[in-house]
Amino acid sequence: MQDIRIIRALYPHPMPARCLHLTERGYCVGGAIQCFLDRKEVPFGGAFPSVETLSAVLRRANPYLHRREAKILARKITSANDDGEFDQAWELAEVGITRHQPKLLPAPEPETAEAV
Repeated sequence: MQDIRIIRALYPHPMPARCLHLTERGYCVGGAIQCFLDRKEVPFGGAFPSVETLSAVLRRANPYLHRREAKILARKITSANDDGEFDQAWELAEVGITRHQPKLLPAPEPETAEAV
């Protein structure tokens, strides 16, 4: 399972696509996830996946995510990012990569000598 905190720490400065002219290697929240999964640097020209591409990226990060949900979340992430609402975009991205994931059960407590 992917951890959005790690991705966010590695890609701390997303930007709206309209600001790409400010840098040669800009990225949005979806682009950060894509670069992380592909284990690649942000490419020259930036990383701003389309809604369709981001939907596929979310499903690659989380195979439990349904296609329709991935598409809806990809639209919402892109919209929040384009509006400069990066915290919201990251929160939606977290939903996308964790929804429907199996819950890990806590490890059982080890038995102590007194309990035996």
